[in-house]
Amino acid sequence: MHFNVKKNELTIDLGAPPITADTYEYDYRVHHAAFTSVLSTLLTTYKLGTYQPVLAKSWEASTDYKTWTFHLRDDLTFSNGDLISPQIVLSSLKRMALLQKKNESHSGLFEHLVGVEKLVDLTSELPGLILKGNDLVITFNSPVDDLLAKISFGLYGIVHPNNYDQKDGHWISAKEIISSGGYKVDSWSDKEIILSLRNDFKTGLSYPHRAQNIKMIWKES
Repeated sequence: MHFNVKKNELTIDLGAPPITADTYEYDYRVHHAAFTSVLSTLLTTYKLGTYQPVLAKSWEASTDYKTWTFHLRDDLTFSNGDLISPQIVLSSLKRMALLQKKNESHSGLFEHLVGVEKLVDLTSELPGLILKGNDLVITFNSPVDDLLAKISFGLYGIVHPNNYDQKDGHWISAKEIISSGGYKVDSWSDKEIILSLRNDFKTGLSYPHRAQNIKMIWKES
């Protein structure tokens, strides 16, 4: 890792090339490192010992931890200018629930959603994941008291509907991503990825020494 003061640019060696921006592949360490700042989650745990709001303003749980309500922001946009609307947040998370079900992937979270057994594509109703106005309500069949820690992981980053198929949820183009976070992808070649700071993305989180640009490289081997 190297910071160029004159260029206000941070250079990071990922060690291996990213293959796709698809959040479903986020368990691959390189993808997590490359796109954490590009895709926002409902909240973040990156300030040690705290849960800080990002796309959600606040949240609360029922006493049995089966129902969680997230009060969503309505003033943040993607890098293309589109509003990060509650419906887009819902659809993005529903996509992840569908992909995990289709691939029998058990993350300890969405396989416990109410009604997930009837989820066959993105047009299916999913009563465990609904909107009430600007509130996202997530309901589980059993208590999930560690939901905040789990849903803050990049696997549940919110993605633009143009990046995935609106029925089966598959990622359309591996190296295309519309940012929902504080940085956007300016270029992606065989040798490097260049991110630039989005000065229009204001969540209230304070990082006074942010790099204007981030260059991510990897060795050819």
